[in-house]
Amino acid sequence: MKKLKNLFIYILVVVIKFVLSVIPFRMALSLSFPLSRIAYILAKRERRIASENIKRVLGLEKPSKLIKDVFYYAGLNFIYALRQTKLGHEEILSQWVEVKGNDTMQEAYKRGKGVVCVTGHTGCWELVATSIAALGYPTHVVARSLYDPRFNDMLIKHRLKMNVHSHDRDEDVRGMLTALRQGGLLGILMDQNTRVDSIVCDFMGYPARTPTGAVTLALKTSAAIVPLFMHLDKNGKQVLEILPEIDKTRYDNLDKKDKVRALTEECNRVIGEQIKKHPEQWVWFHDRWSGFNL
Repeated sequence: MKKLKNLFIYILVVVIKFVLSVIPFRMALSLSFPLSRIAYILAKRERRIASENIKRVLGLEKPSKLIKDVFYYAGLNFIYALRQTKLGHEEILSQWVEVKGNDTMQEAYKRGKGVVCVTGHTGCWELVATSIAALGYPTHVVARSLYDPRFNDMLIKHRLKMNVHSHDRDEDVRGMLTALRQGGLLGILMDQNTRVDSIVCDFMGYPARTPTGAVTLALKTSAAIVPLFMHLDKNGKQVLEILPEIDKTRYDNLDKKDKVRALTEECNRVIGEQIKKHPEQWVWFHDRWSGFNL
């Protein structure tokens, strides 16, 4: 029964992917509103989690409008992620994406020690890596293998088409280290509660399990840590903001364990600030603070 269910879901996704890929882009974007409303109605558990998170973290007593916006922007950004393979790198930068702060990335990249690109599930995060690759950087991402190998293969091929190389977070640490030691850029999402090495530290005012892999890799390879985030502007332009490099030397007086904690907390602070700037474009329906009585 489970295999049949997974096959049905796979076929459904393939059909939706095909339809959204062949119809005109503006028409595809227009479909995001009804599709997001359907998702909003069906996703009862996710609505409950989002409501609890938003009430506690942002202090909104009636978060339903923001939750609807979260689903709406998720639909829009999904279509951008899906349609990016229809464009070349030059077209993506000229038609879709406005890049801010590339000087910071160039400076970090020129040192030749690699760059750990810290980001979160804000906006069209799949387009972050594509945009970095379009700027000419050797681009790698860390990702968890999807539950269905067919979906996993589809996603990896989708990324490779845009010159983005994937590394399994559980099985390819050596590949991540090699990418950094060869001077490449390695994108890591670190804003979720996942089954990886983590510590409990503050995230947007509350304790949360936070992955330490990004910081550990940066310390091990002497790579720079550069935060960067994508958000969809109201004019339809995707904006990639490359923020100032996180200064690891500030914590040189600490031992390794405390240094990992301090840098992880600093990454959390930066991610939290970006979420608050564009709260409608973050995944509030993820149980980020799971296990803690907020």
